[in-house]
Amino acid sequence: MTRPSESKRRHGWAAVGEWAVLAVVAVLIAFVVQRFLFQAFYIPSRSMEPTLMVGDRVLVNKLSYRIHDIRRGDLVVFEAPESQQTPTIEDFVKRVVALPGETVEFRDGAVYSDGQLLEEPYLPEEMVGRTSIERAPPGCDASAEEPFVSCTIPAGSVLVLGDNRAQSKDGRVFGPIPEDAIVGRVFLHVWPPTITWVYLGALLLAVVAAYLGLRTLVRRRRQRGSPRGGDDQDASNSSAMATMRSTRSQ
Repeated sequence: MTRPSESKRRHGWAAVGEWAVLAVVAVLIAFVVQRFLFQAFYIPSRSMEPTLMVGDRVLVNKLSYRIHDIRRGDLVVFEAPESQQTPTIEDFVKRVVALPGETVEFRDGAVYSDGQLLEEPYLPEEMVGRTSIERAPPGCDASAEEPFVSCTIPAGSVLVLGDNRAQSKDGRVFGPIPEDAIVGRVFLHVWPPTITWVYLGALLLAVVAAYLGLRTLVRRRRQRGSPRGGDDQDASNSSAMATMRSTRSQ
């Protein structure tokens, strides 16, 4: 015969074990997600204003460029060149403006790719026509026959620039960056909240609520379907005791 207190104690320990397993699984999932899938980054400078402001937080997709090639206009996070790293900044976020094999030219404050004016609708109005550069950055060759700086992007590299051209240390300073240095593509503006962020938050809450509801439903069905062995045993024991008392009285 199982005492009620012992049964409650067993249920309590079972619940503790279940939550402990869930906690371990959650930690493992978080590690895998951050290591291989997504990672959050903080914006510490004004180099990407007004697209990204100081203090903003973004989420980077590390799988994007395993699925498709890097595209012009992508916002990417990459390991900063050693000459640009500081004790607090090891990664940069910039925009891809030129791809491998393309020849970039800087003319009269504008950017040209293979002779075509690069359309940059993301630039703030005050930055249009203000992409200044004094000399060819590392990894680029300036033509002596041309009055402007040109750069042919090596294979396996891309050229990145900040949207706030007047306050950005970018490819004009350190040259093209290797594709291998790219951590991933910025795909979500986490903070301050956006409509996409709100939708994802609502979706996550819905998934959690559905899980908890399903878990509760399964428990109730198990309780209804389990035989009441303890109650039957108690009733049998009571009947036997009553019979023994009746026999003794006779």
